[in-house]
Amino acid sequence: MTNLSSDFLGSLPQLTGTPPTIDLDLLPEEPRELFARWFREAVDAGVPEAKAMTVATVDADGLPDARMVDLQSVDENGWTFITGKASAKAAQLTANPAAALNFWWQPQIRAVRIRGEATPIPIGEYAQAWRVDPIHVEFWQSTAKQENTRIRYERTEMGWERSIETP
Repeated sequence: MTNLSSDFLGSLPQLTGTPPTIDLDLLPEEPRELFARWFREAVDAGVPEAKAMTVATVDADGLPDARMVDLQSVDENGWTFITGKASAKAAQLTANPAAALNFWWQPQIRAVRIRGEATPIPIGEYAQAWRVDPIHVEFWQSTAKQENTRIRYERTEMGWERSIETP
């Protein structure tokens, strides 16, 4: 069997991108606005496949399942992607609508995590759109020195509550 040692993995470059400047005093009140800003910055910076995201679901045995899809849209109702009606994603989301999305924009050392509930949107005979209504959104940015900034949004009865964690 072939193993990957911690020495080998530790010798590989990590966090090699160039993070944009974040003005923590100019953060929007709700996460969709910050996501749109970060997404446009990724596209403008030439980040390849900026709309690619990991979608995580839970299977019938309670085990997590994750795969890559493309973001279809973002609006006031949530983040939307499309999949086949007969796919494992569709079956899992029908049984348990809990979903997580993850975007990784390596050239900018940025990631966005979204957790929420997925709702089906019929779009055709074979395809199914799913909209994830977020309850938690976390924006993460690092540096080559592994100095991480986290901007978290939690949905409450009163709207969005934001917290910031910096080095």
